[in-house]
Amino acid sequence: MHLDTFWHSDGPQPHWMTVEFPRKLSPMQYPLQKMSIYLSYSLTRTHPPPYLATTFDKPDGWITFNVSSELSDDGESFRHIHTYVLQVVVLGNHMNRTDTHVRGMIAHGPPEDNTSWYDPFPWKNDCFGWYEQIR
Repeated sequence: MHLDTFWHSDGPQPHWMTVEFPRKLSPMQYPLQKMSIYLSYSLTRTHPPPYLATTFDKPDGWITFNVSSELSDDGESFRHIHTYVLQVVVLGNHMNRTDTHVRGMIAHGPPEDNTSWYDPFPWKNDCFGWYEQIR
């Protein structure tokens, strides 16, 4: 991702950024758990949006937040939602100006558990591979 480029909007507020996933299949295929947005006050001075769903005061860098407020079954993380369209709305701009800059946006799915109960050696690197077979 190039942070030298940015999404730019100029005009009356609010501003919308809409992400549509490749195919409109079952919503179960696109779980979404977190959002990351890269905003930089130091690079653009007056252009990063200070209001999305929360308020930012001179944001600088990646800001990651959960998209759900409902806890998962383990009680330690938040549940993911299923969607194929994601829309981020910029509610206001710095110093009430008309244009805004967003330098990056990432949609995070839930972490995948790649281990298998059937695999006696779930670690896949050279050191563990040397001892993978019983002689």
